[in-house]
Amino acid sequence: MKYARQKSLTVYKYRGLLFSDSLSSEYLMWPIKKESRVLSNTKYKTGTFFVVFKKNGHLMGVISKLVNNDYTKCIKKNFSPTKPLASVSDGTNAYQCGHEILSDQKIQQATTLAKSNIELKNIYPMPYVGSLYPKTSGYMIWPVLYRRRLYKSGRDAGPFFIVLNKEGELIDTVVRGYSKNFLRCKRIKIPNAPISDPDSNLFVPPRPGFQCGRIFFEKKVLEEAALEAQLIIFRNKDRRYPTEYNGYPFNQKCWLWPLFNTGKLAKKGMAGPYRVVFTPDYKVLGAAIISEKGELEACESKIMTAEKNHDPNDYYCSENIYTSFQLAEAAEEACEKMNNDRKKFYPAKYEGPSFEKD
Repeated sequence: MKYARQKSLTVYKYRGLLFSDSLSSEYLMWPIKKESRVLSNTKYKTGTFFVVFKKNGHLMGVISKLVNNDYTKCIKKNFSPTKPLASVSDGTNAYQCGHEILSDQKIQQATTLAKSNIELKNIYPMPYVGSLYPKTSGYMIWPVLYRRRLYKSGRDAGPFFIVLNKEGELIDTVVRGYSKNFLRCKRIKIPNAPISDPDSNLFVPPRPGFQCGRIFFEKKVLEEAALEAQLIIFRNKDRRYPTEYNGYPFNQKCWLWPLFNTGKLAKKGMAGPYRVVFTPDYKVLGAAIISEKGELEACESKIMTAEKNHDPNDYYCSENIYTSFQLAEAAEEACEKMNNDRKKFYPAKYEGPSFEKD
């Protein structure tokens, strides 16, 4: 703070979800790099690493910008840089990569997919290149997600990866930063599924959000959209959004930014009816929809709860075998597409004999 005042530099407020402290909205952030103590104010927008601290100077942590414009916490270096975290058993059951939570079950599914592709000479798994492990390790990386679903093949993937050895065994889970840099994801503990469903086949964690007609926006997705909006505002003065609003039904000064029904910010072209609503300090107030009369209507606050009840059987069709896992993934992808307003052939209405579940 003293240095900033001496140099007449701006100290920016931290806006994000990485720190759960109730006072985190009062935290400050300052860009740093290895070569010098600080970055100049003119380089702030392109900084990669930031120190987060309280107004009294108390250090809260160090964060790094990721290639998807998210941030992740840097892990304290109190262990060997080449020690695989996957071998640590401490009661944790998930990885936190930025704002993304990846359960051990999902990581294991990704590991199984990666192992089955080692001999196929596809783009992935590809050799790991980074500072976490030596070049001689022979480790490989495999993307965990593609468009929020398990990655199976293709070129466009990331930024979350698992690290594997030559035998296809899990070594670590990492997230891609800038300058071809990888950062470790943090081990955390999340609520377990019920004892009757240890593999989380049926358990679905509650999802708070907002129901806009038949489109549901998860609150977590809206918070990520608000963070992305903050970055766009910092970087681009010549922009179309957000628009300022102060009236019913939020009755306070706020900003509106158009949303696609996937929860992504609309940046160009015609804006649809959906809006993410956030305060000037980027706290999400909710979601809204523009009515046919051109009036802003707040979407209903709602907590989505559900229980998966997928058929556990595999099916043999002609010469093909479809596993229950493949069928469940296809069903969930179809459900996502049902929320898409674009014209589509599928999912289509089924007309035929009735099904009776065993």
